Amino acid sequence: MSPEDSKRVIMTRKIAEQWLTKVSSLEYRLDILWGPKGIKTLPVMLRSLRDKTGSATLPQIPDLGIREVPDKISIWSSDRESLIRLNTWLERRNYETTGVW
Repeated sequence: MSPEDSKRVIMTRKIAEQWLTKVSSLEYRLDILWGPKGIKTLPVMLRSLRDKTGSATLPQIPDLGIREVPDKISIWSSDRESLIRLNTWLERRNYETTGVW
């Protein structure tokens, strides 16, 4: 590899690093596991937290991501404090969660 090619690679890496730093943000996750209580209606409630104004006990989380798989619901957001409040709310209602990570 010639010195000029090495310089191009280094410049490309720096540009990519600057772009990733600019467009990326921290993301926190929480998994709600399927248990005896069942979680059939939970995705609808979570979507309402994202799309509407939240509820009396839970805040609105506009960037809440929701993915349903057969044994759990995975949710994520950049708002860590709201996810911690949601986790506490779920655990008080006997849902099994993995905690915010």
